[in-house]
Amino acid sequence: MMIIGRDLCFQYITSKDLVLNHVNLRVEKGDYLAVVGPSGSGKSTLCLTFNGIIPQSIAGHMTGDVTVNGLSTKEHEVFELADKVGIVLQNPESQLFAMSVEEELAFGPENLGLPREEICMRIEEASHIVGILDKERFPFSLSGGEKQKLSIASMLTMRPFYLVLDEPTSQLDPKGRKDVYAVLEELHKEGMSIILIEHDTDYVAEHAQKVIVLTEGKIIKSGSPKEVFSDVEEMKEWGVKVPEIAEFTYELCKRGLARKVYTTLEEAEGLIEDLKKSKKRKKKENGNKKEKKKRAFEESNHKIIEVKNLSFIYTDTPVLSDISFSIQKGEILALIGQNGSGKTTLVKHFNGLLRPLQGEILVDGEPVKGKSVAEMARKVGYVFQNPEHQIFADTVAEEVEFGLKNLEVPELERKLRVTQVLKQTDLYRYRDTHPTSLSGGEKQRLAIASVLVMNPDILILDEPTTGLDLKSSISIINLVKELHDQDHTVILVTHDMKLVAEMARRIIILRQGKIVAQGPPRQIFSDSTLLQENFLEEPQITRLSQMMGYGTCLTVSELLEAVEGRGTSANGGRDGDGGRDGDGGRDGDGGRDGDGNRERRVIL
Repeated sequence: MMIIGRDLCFQYITSKDLVLNHVNLRVEKGDYLAVVGPSGSGKSTLCLTFNGIIPQSIAGHMTGDVTVNGLSTKEHEVFELADKVGIVLQNPESQLFAMSVEEELAFGPENLGLPREEICMRIEEASHIVGILDKERFPFSLSGGEKQKLSIASMLTMRPFYLVLDEPTSQLDPKGRKDVYAVLEELHKEGMSIILIEHDTDYVAEHAQKVIVLTEGKIIKSGSPKEVFSDVEEMKEWGVKVPEIAEFTYELCKRGLARKVYTTLEEAEGLIEDLKKSKKRKKKENGNKKEKKKRAFEESNHKIIEVKNLSFIYTDTPVLSDISFSIQKGEILALIGQNGSGKTTLVKHFNGLLRPLQGEILVDGEPVKGKSVAEMARKVGYVFQNPEHQIFADTVAEEVEFGLKNLEVPELERKLRVTQVLKQTDLYRYRDTHPTSLSGGEKQRLAIASVLVMNPDILILDEPTTGLDLKSSISIINLVKELHDQDHTVILVTHDMKLVAEMARRIIILRQGKIVAQGPPRQIFSDSTLLQENFLEEPQITRLSQMMGYGTCLTVSELLEAVEGRGTSANGGRDGDGGRDGDGGRDGDGGRDGDGNRERRVIL
């Protein structure tokens, strides 16, 4: 039993180019296959050929063949293959439609015509595997991780031989990711074949058996994770993220400090011991010019945002509870926490999208209350998690110009500002292009450009790197750095701990609508108990630096400096503001959260 693709080509009717270009592959029983590659490389298209959605349901021209356990997807309908291949899409909501969890789980086997007793047994079995307890709940009331587990369970009730998952954890917090990955591990142990499209190569390196790299519709490399990710330069050239361990040990090899590239923490244990014995640790100094430049905002006491005793409820459910803190001008602040902790709800108060039940928000010293969203857009720009939610014009240039038109900015000034921002975001060459034809990373930059053209002092980015490939992620990071250098205040709402480690100067952790901790990234990521309590994880390279005895390094380059004795801040000196926010260490409530309990501060 296997899936075989032979000389497979596919072209959408709306495209002039081949999305799949003479692809040959086989997925055998019990395989755990990861498909990686840059955005637009054909990964999702390839997976839709495995159960006949392509060519049966999606229009286009397909040549070659795909067979599933000997059945051609050209000759057999999708429903005939449904009990052989289950597909879980990136956005689980696109697959959910029933009024209860139980009805959602029953839908597939009911359409197979199975008897009621068999359907009930399969529902219980699938629920047990993924950990679903309450089958009476409305699917759209579930958290992101619960929705994804429900999507997986609804496929499991069909008892497929192969389970295909397209970026199943891209929108989940660390706990949600762990839960989904644990389910996949269990299913694989029980003999199910897993095919996973995934940008998180740290996970792929640890768990997948095989990896194929797809770019421009072609398989350019395949093999074990170690074979594929050890070639760091080639992967970067093709726009594929590599595990941080691989990047670090590759750089060690270039310096003659390691003999080979490792791709997982487990593999690197021997190297860790060697380095711990052979290298002399050097204490970090209190900072250097580079660190001072990063902390320039601390020299100003200009509070750009003040939140005072903010509370908010949706219907009868409290979402934010007596929150107080401030943000300084020029700061890069990361808001982190589980899905549903109140992060997005909080920042929607900064531009007037939401109004508080009680409390007050000041932006640049002025109350938000009484101001319209349009008025606030001049000061606070908000980029949504899904850029398609704020893109609607016919061309890229018109999209960026829209806000200025609403503010009745003169035409000549509009054109100049649009041109400037399109060049700043590297979108000028697409100015006459329809936004729907852009890649995911390009759409994200367009959403940012549409906000930047308003020249706001404050930019809120909600999950700016979710689901993006290496090139797109680097582009967004470089843009944020540029904005910071221009003295913009940037607020990141994210589950991407690598982004937080590299960019943020301060972290605020939210849990159940309350601030439970805040401080610089180095101190937050040093506190393993705090992270565990809030279901968060430090970046892989940070975990490695701690295992090696080099303190809490935040990036690959920091750890390399530490190993070579050139480090500056992973141990010892203060990072950021020593755990204090912009008002001298208090966040408006004497360091206490909304129920009178002292919030946890992380201070050296």
